Amino acid sequence: MDATKRMAYLAALVWINLYICRDLFFAEHLGHMNSMHGFWMAMARLASHHWWRPGWWPYWDAGMPFEWTYAPLVPALTAAWAQLDGVSTARAFYGVMGMVYVLTPVTLFAMSARLTRSLGWSFLAAAAYSLMSPMQLLVPNETFAWSRIGGTHRLYLSVVWDELPHLTALTLLPLVALFMALALQRRRAGYSVAAGAAMALALLANAFAMTMIAIAMISLLVAFGRERWKENVLRVGAAGAGAYLVACPFLPPSLFAAIGRNQQFHKVVQWEPRSFTAAAIVALGCIVLWQIFEWRRADWWLRFLGYLAWMTTSIPVMARHLGRSFVPQPMRYTVEADLALALLGVFLARAVAGRWPVAVRAGCALALLGIGAEQVVSHRKFEKHLTMRATPESTIEYRVARWAGEHLAEGRIWLAGSMGQWFNRWSASAQMTGSSFSTAYGKVHQEVSSEFTSGASPEDAANVLTWLKAYGVQALAVPGKNSPEFWKVLGHPEIFAGCEVLWREDDTTICRVPGAANSLGHVVAAGSLVGREPRDWRDVGEARRYAAALDGARHASVRWNGTDEVTLRTEVPEGSAVSIQITHHPGWRATANGREAPVERDGLGLMWLKAPCRGPCEIRLVYGGGMELWLCRWVSALSLLALVAAWRWRRRSSRAPYLCCANNQPGSAGSV
Repeated sequence: MDATKRMAYLAALVWINLYICRDLFFAEHLGHMNSMHGFWMAMARLASHHWWRPGWWPYWDAGMPFEWTYAPLVPALTAAWAQLDGVSTARAFYGVMGMVYVLTPVTLFAMSARLTRSLGWSFLAAAAYSLMSPMQLLVPNETFAWSRIGGTHRLYLSVVWDELPHLTALTLLPLVALFMALALQRRRAGYSVAAGAAMALALLANAFAMTMIAIAMISLLVAFGRERWKENVLRVGAAGAGAYLVACPFLPPSLFAAIGRNQQFHKVVQWEPRSFTAAAIVALGCIVLWQIFEWRRADWWLRFLGYLAWMTTSIPVMARHLGRSFVPQPMRYTVEADLALALLGVFLARAVAGRWPVAVRAGCALALLGIGAEQVVSHRKFEKHLTMRATPESTIEYRVARWAGEHLAEGRIWLAGSMGQWFNRWSASAQMTGSSFSTAYGKVHQEVSSEFTSGASPEDAANVLTWLKAYGVQALAVPGKNSPEFWKVLGHPEIFAGCEVLWREDDTTICRVPGAANSLGHVVAAGSLVGREPRDWRDVGEARRYAAALDGARHASVRWNGTDEVTLRTEVPEGSAVSIQITHHPGWRATANGREAPVERDGLGLMWLKAPCRGPCEIRLVYGGGMELWLCRWVSALSLLALVAAWRWRRRSSRAPYLCCANNQPGSAGSV
């Protein structure tokens, strides 16, 4: 009977969410150009040879490691969907979006039903999460209104903004909590392995899942109390460490160092005394909750939900109303808070409603059924509005990409705002920008290109063009004040009014960079290279000297062999250097006329070779990922073997005696 009821509840949840979002499974282009959807579609389209080995991508940021572009799970699912179903990359991407939207309430229900054995209340919690957003009362996207609690925040974040990888990780969070709770209760290695596998998938969906998982695991450990505390910590730590070791080929340690650096540079989070205050407030709230739970003798399940709801809610609330945060991008955790509040609210209601007469509970159930039906209809109408069909040909992003693909196929272009995010959806040409700022690889390149958008004078325009020439850019796209480009990141586009126009439509101009060569390799005097990192984008002295040296330089012929090998051919006078306008990485190895040549890094973060040969010279650059990425792959492979061995050992060993936390019945969560 329970199995039948469980399947009925699951079917109802799938129907509700599928009814709301079904247009996503047939969409080709939705026209929300303010998003990074084009970036992830480009990853899915271009990554056919990069999933299983270290890879280099010339498409973004003057070149960057594939592992640094973005967490791979969503693009990989998109590519697999497109391949298996025979549909376009765009349609497959929106299909993945719809799948994630449907599955998140399902995994939430699966966790709650398995841990509490309360199917009806678990269904109510999952339905509430599907149809409500309580965080819109605490940190509304716009002005406060009571009606916003019934808004379609999750759908809006998926379809209009950039939260699909985050929401994909959130879909896996209930499974992480479920398997980890069972591992702590039953002391079985198989549950720990399953929890680690779910953690690894969440990390592969979004690097910021690490914070989400940490919050959930801290909540779980504190909820289980002091009994077997050390053993519980070891189990959770082992599962988390195993998950990271499995996922580390796509999330190397240096990537997390860069994420921290980029968050600081873009002021997404500032580590300061106020950050300590925010962390202290969160800790104080947990202490107060612990005292309340001890006084009320609450079961572990309610404790877990209380801690989880407090931490995920307080982080965005403090960021919005107190201006204090200690985690990157604190406002992103509203979706975790919605999930936790839906669970907490429903199970608190269970504790109260259990004392009500049957007639009253029946009346409440009917009222909730009516409200739910209204919400389903409302959400469906809003989804139809969000998924109104659009044609990419009508967008400036598409037209710029197609023009550049035809006229700058071997060149590099600088693109502002949404044009950069969508460019490689339709073009395989290279650009100077276009990646996700949070994981951008080139430190100097990112800082310079982020700052020079504030230029306001003819002198600033000249400096911008100097930087672009130094980074091997042949053209730049300038969106005017009336351009359809979404973000308008250039505050004063008029400073480029006198540029040499290559293309112009809809107040959007593609300009030639004066003096830029149609090559990324140049033979120059070593003394003309940029020797130190600039202080900021106006510290242009050394870059100007280097750009001037390019005017009289011998330019090499450059051929990309795939994306991981580059061949340069040129004449090299004695004592000269070869400057290569591709981002430096320790994973590059070079040979010159068959002899190994050390690859150096200049002050711009680009590569150069010191006197690699004399006379006719063939330089072959091969990217292998470097020691860090190869170590990560070996560690990942060994970790997978260890997990398989642990699983086999678990199957062979006798079952351990059942253990559970205090104030709880075996296999279920009790009531308050």
